[in-house]
Amino acid sequence: MTDRMCTGYVVIVDDEEDTRELLRELLEARGYNVATACDGVEALDVLRDLPRICLLLLDLMMPRMDGFEVLKRLPGKAHPIPVWISTSAPDRAPPGMPCLPKPIDVHTLLTRVAEHCANDVCA
Repeated sequence: MTDRMCTGYVVIVDDEEDTRELLRELLEARGYNVATACDGVEALDVLRDLPRICLLLLDLMMPRMDGFEVLKRLPGKAHPIPVWISTSAPDRAPPGMPCLPKPIDVHTLLTRVAEHCANDVCA
């Protein structure tokens, strides 16, 4: 089964390997291009290397570089990268930024990604 119409990547940044891999597998099974990173340092490298990014799913609390610092350092592209926060502390998410509280409800995630990526709004 494929939901995707998007030609860009969904980037998952989470220091919890089980969470990161589960989300990657779920999205790839539906036909999405997925890239992952285990922390903010790796995320910035991944983001620089990808040609098109449809969505960044970003954990806030990570070692080496947290999600707040990633937000400050997002690479400049012609179009801003859409960011959704994934955190067990949703009250700490930046105001106005979409947030998927942990544990992530898989149905909600898949529905929102399908709606978002159907418009092929890649950066």
